[in-house]
Amino acid sequence: MALQLDFAKLQPQDVLDLALFAEREAEEGYHRLAALMAAQGKGELAAFFRRMAAWEQEHQARLEERRRAVFPHAPKNLADRAPWAIELPDDASVTADITPRRALELARAAEISAYEYYTAALDYVTDAGVTSVLELLRKEELGHQRLLEQEIAKL
Repeated sequence: MALQLDFAKLQPQDVLDLALFAEREAEEGYHRLAALMAAQGKGELAAFFRRMAAWEQEHQARLEERRRAVFPHAPKNLADRAPWAIELPDDASVTADITPRRALELARAAEISAYEYYTAALDYVTDAGVTSVLELLRKEELGHQRLLEQEIAKL
């Protein structure tokens, strides 16, 4: 995980908020990779990255719904002002001439980072309403890693 967090200093709603920020970053990253692949004439890979972006958007919806359900009146203690680097490809590596393999490898690294975030968060969060969604998302991050590995194997 690129960002080192002290979960002991976070409230349970903060963990959900950070996850939401990360999933939003991931969606944006996948859209960026899709656009770059489309510009290179890699239509199938661009479509794959757009599907990944859509799944990240679904994660955001789950997190927002859980946040409202479990912490309807809890304040937002964190602001989404800067890259959290939880599930975000390394920006310096995402350039117009990125190869399909490198794009997929960066995406896989981002999914691994997200999995690590959810794993670390689960060591600290005890609220059942939070842990259930974190466990589900952690499992889905593994699924995303597998999909990316399958795409890499096609190259």
